[in-house]
Amino acid sequence: MTASSSIALRFTYLDVPFSGRLERRGDETVLCLTGAVGPLPFTAQAALRRRRALRTIAAACRTTLDWRVSATQEISVGGVVSLAQPVTPMTIVAGAVELLVKGERYLSLLLDVLGEADSLNSSEAA
Repeated sequence: MTASSSIALRFTYLDVPFSGRLERRGDETVLCLTGAVGPLPFTAQAALRRRRALRTIAAACRTTLDWRVSATQEISVGGVVSLAQPVTPMTIVAGAVELLVKGERYLSLLLDVLGEADSLNSSEAA
């Protein structure tokens, strides 16, 4: 990978859209991944779901991944991993898998807590 080149990737894992990019940092190449988990429930009907989601995110923050809730109440997860040299499609996939495995338990739990996206705003969301 040259200093001026740019590689971006997009994929879905556990129904969560992820985007990634390769960056040069000194002598190494790193993969930066970000997953857009979805909205944090905020309605009065979803108070219990919101508390459970926040507890799950707080526990997930103890991992090496970066779990965030934005000012607009969107949940995301991200991480960075150094890639083995030479950088090949296989090393990029291996790096992505390494990051996903680190957060898979919390991501699965959070998705269970949040439920189906269509039901987040329903009257049964609590």
